[in-house]
Amino acid sequence: MSNGTQQKFSVDLSQLESLVCPCGSTLYQKAHEIKRVPALLSPTGKSAVIWVEVGAVCCACGSFATMQQISETEKQIKLVETTEVDS
Repeated sequence: MSNGTQQKFSVDLSQLESLVCPCGSTLYQKAHEIKRVPALLSPTGKSAVIWVEVGAVCCACGSFATMQQISETEKQIKLVETTEVDS
């Protein structure tokens, strides 16, 4: 929706596929970069700190995946599912 509102829907999470780390774990923690916003760029005119989500860290092995890598993994999963259906 282009007006900034979010559409609500219900999904059974038990039916969704988990992204699996090469080590076999499916547990991740969010990884953030902390950015300083100078007063000249801040809408309030005061310096600020913002947290930017940049990826995830595997809880088992500590490997890092960027948001781009996670997105590419999702595309690969969809491609495999489509290919399996086409077969």
